[in-house]
Amino acid sequence: WRDDVPPNDPEGGKHSELAWAVAIALAESGGDRTAVGHTGGAACGEYVIGLWQICRPSVQNNLFDGRANARTAFTMYVARGKRFGNGLFSTFPDAARGKLSQAEAAVKGTHRDRPGITRPSASVLPSASGPWQIVQFWRNRVAS
Repeated sequence: WRDDVPPNDPEGGKHSELAWAVAIALAESGGDRTAVGHTGGAACGEYVIGLWQICRPSVQNNLFDGRANARTAFTMYVARGKRFGNGLFSTFPDAARGKLSQAEAAVKGTHRDRPGITRPSASVLPSASGPWQIVQFWRNRVAS
């Protein structure tokens, strides 16, 4: 996800893909990369796993890794035409919208020296928490 381009969803407005991605992870899992939920037998599987609550038929421990979860979420996002909606994430746009200010602060509190490298600003370091770590997982998703 880019921090300077909005998603293709009309509901995305002017917020960046990255801000929406972080907001969705906060809404889906509360920012807990170890979160596991049950779907009640959805077509995609019985369990939703990790930050973006990826749906699978069984618990896959690799999805507890933030980068692996981010890679999977991004692959799904791209496969759907760079859209978060249409059933990809149940929290988009309504529940995620409530997390956008927190997500935007995390995104703006980091900067990149070059693509794939994120360093916190001094103001973010003392209180680095869930949203900032989600930004890190996302920006470093291809580094593992």
